[in-house]
Amino acid sequence: MMHTDLLVTAFNRRGTARFEGEVSIAGKTFSYILEFQVPIYEYMAAAQGKTVEQIRQIVPIILRQGEETIPLTDREWKLFYYTITPSAINICNLRFMVGDHSTNHANLREGGPIDLTPEACKILAQPKFGCQFLEDTPSAGNTN
Repeated sequence: MMHTDLLVTAFNRRGTARFEGEVSIAGKTFSYILEFQVPIYEYMAAAQGKTVEQIRQIVPIILRQGEETIPLTDREWKLFYYTITPSAINICNLRFMVGDHSTNHANLREGGPIDLTPEACKILAQPKFGCQFLEDTPSAGNTN
């Protein structure tokens, strides 16, 4: 496991299923757009039993670094899905808890330290993402 920091920001206008924001992970920041294609309160039922490819149709994610859109494979989409989607759900849950009498816009900022699996590190270290990870252990030749 690789220890790093994660920060997700999310912005949403009430009455829409579109969420925008940024995700900062392992020292890199990406902007994203996530837009549910079914009502948010139905998406878990709609996604049940579906393949990753089918769920991508229900919850598409557009990921960008600067002005460049980063195409995502199923594995890459899944990594960002699990990183971003909880913040969108948290906004919806908070609105539900307050009776949806809040302002027209919602902003959320959350995150903290996380442990990434070796597979997640391998994905994020690809040139298209550009995250860099430092080794936790000294090299074999280092005797300090």
